[in-house]
Amino acid sequence: MKRAKYINAKQGEELLSALKARFEKNMNRHTGLEWAKIAKLEANTEKLWSLNEMERTGGEPDEDIEVVCCRHLTGGER
Repeated sequence: MKRAKYINAKQGEELLSALKARFEKNMNRHTGLEWAKIAKLEANTEKLWSLNEMERTGGEPDEDIEVVCCRHLTGGER
């Protein structure tokens, strides 16, 4: 059975808040990338679900945020 890739609004807000804090703490990892571009992911629950799964399982979405976000938001360009 395929698991639904969905997180609710509260989970999304908590995730984005945690990611923003980590993003701002590690700006050196994200040269040329602005938080506003990443915040657009709020509209894509499937991408948020993927990031939430990384967070839930002890991963560091901050390290992969450029890959996940940029591919989705810019068609692969950074």
